[in-house]
Amino acid sequence: MIQPASRVTYRLAVAADGARGDALVAQFVDWAEERQKAESLRGMRVESLASGRPEMRQTLDRAEKFLNLVALLSALLAAVAVAIAARDFAQRRLDDCAVLRVLGAPQRRIGWSYALEFCGVGLAASAFGVLLGLAVHQVFVAILGNLVNAAQLPPPGVMPALFGLGVGMTLLVSFGLPPVLQLARVPPLRVIRRDLGALRPASLLVLAGGAAGFIALLLAASSDWKLGGLAVGGFAGAVLVLAGLSYVAVRLLRRLVPESRAPRWLVLATRQIAARPAFAVLQVSALSVGLLALVLLVLLRTDLIASWRAATPPDAPNRFVINVQPEQAEAFQARLAEAGVGRHDWYPMIRGRLVAINGRSVRPEDMGEERAQRLVDREFNLSHGAHLPPHNELVAGQWRRTNPMR
Repeated sequence: MIQPASRVTYRLAVAADGARGDALVAQFVDWAEERQKAESLRGMRVESLASGRPEMRQTLDRAEKFLNLVALLSALLAAVAVAIAARDFAQRRLDDCAVLRVLGAPQRRIGWSYALEFCGVGLAASAFGVLLGLAVHQVFVAILGNLVNAAQLPPPGVMPALFGLGVGMTLLVSFGLPPVLQLARVPPLRVIRRDLGALRPASLLVLAGGAAGFIALLLAASSDWKLGGLAVGGFAGAVLVLAGLSYVAVRLLRRLVPESRAPRWLVLATRQIAARPAFAVLQVSALSVGLLALVLLVLLRTDLIASWRAATPPDAPNRFVINVQPEQAEAFQARLAEAGVGRHDWYPMIRGRLVAINGRSVRPEDMGEERAQRLVDREFNLSHGAHLPPHNELVAGQWRRTNPMR
């Protein structure tokens, strides 16, 4: 059946199994694209799920950015939780460490003991999180078993597990250890005087180290330097604004609550908050950033789903039939009517090529984008009709109501 003017398309599907499967496929794609450009092969293109269709690529890009942002916000919420929990743990262990100092325990031993304890708990918690993620992966594979072939999905590898362990330990070292290590510096005199040895704000060096580790974690979790930079800058600005507002609120609370006329419980609460304004500002800022991350996640999720639904109208067709010959059209439409299909679009289809625009020849070299060059150098599926469809917009010229193909 292959003769001159026949339409023949050859496709080569490439896949690879194993741990290096994706790397091997990417290597083959790079080699094929280099050969195509070097030999100027016409009528050949290399496409994938992400690059084959613009609308599919746009959907995947949106989903990928949303998932990256989810990872960023999850890391941010985890950092807030680790910082609050570690500071509360250290606050409740001040008296114990003071007793240990009285009994002769050296600072180094106390510091190493708590550091090893925290690292052990953090490693166990990170491993549990990795196992939980693997279990959720298996649950999703079972749920999607009727939609996709589970055997074609890539198997879970070692790198995501190592990345999860690294994320957990980074959060622990950056936000959990600094307040805990202050327990080694509790003075023995705290056994008698409870006002001594309170937790102090971390030094600039510790804060710089924790911030650097957290920024590196956000950039690694986002897999996108631009998205990671925007997230880091945005939340850094939010922290500064929230900290300033919290400090102003603490100062106003101290002035607006009169000790002579206010209830006793309100006076005591105000004194407790105003006595440690830095700690109050830290707690309020951390909780505010956590709530901000949750609200942002909900809004982005809603916006993403809304954009997906808006991209496909409710009455979009889900079945397409092509290559119906003219002598088959009447019988085919009658069969649709018998099946109860009352609404369907019917368009003639022809093959054509763009050869000129306003009398000027069109060449692939005149196009700037690679995709435009490829489209110019191939045939299109074209249609014609006597009336302008309602979903088409005429931006220039006039519509001819007569059929241009007759």
